[in-house]
Amino acid sequence: MMARKTPTRDKTEPLTTLEVGRYLKRLSAMNKDPQTGNLALSAALQELAMFLIDSKEHSVRKIFAPLSKQTALDVDQRPVKSYVALSLLEVSELLSSTKITRTELVRLGFDRFGISGSKTIKLSKEAILSTIRSAMEHEQSIEILSDEAKRGGRSRRS
Repeated sequence: MMARKTPTRDKTEPLTTLEVGRYLKRLSAMNKDPQTGNLALSAALQELAMFLIDSKEHSVRKIFAPLSKQTALDVDQRPVKSYVALSLLEVSELLSSTKITRTELVRLGFDRFGISGSKTIKLSKEAILSTIRSAMEHEQSIEILSDEAKRGGRSRRS
């Protein structure tokens, strides 16, 4: 039976840029296979590995500290709305708004009605509106049936 190799470093000691760079270089090589790997990821890992290996700094944290201090990104800074708690009336008002974007409609359909985002993302804005309206009508029907069931059928006219 072979004896296990004992680690040469203390587990609490932070990794150096050289160690992380070598690891990323091996990971890059694993992703280089065109059939099972990801060539773009391999190239990015290779570039990052070389940057870390060539770095004069020994701490990975010190190199990337400026990135963690960034407060804003160059992407759209609007907060992501949650549509989960909207009433049917509020959803109806949103649908009648001309300012709602196609992306917001996809998010509304997913958050509020559980409509698959992968299904709706491929649809036109009008088709997404129609899908959400159908989900609203379905929910309204369920509410009507539920109300009737609670009343036990009293005052039914049909």
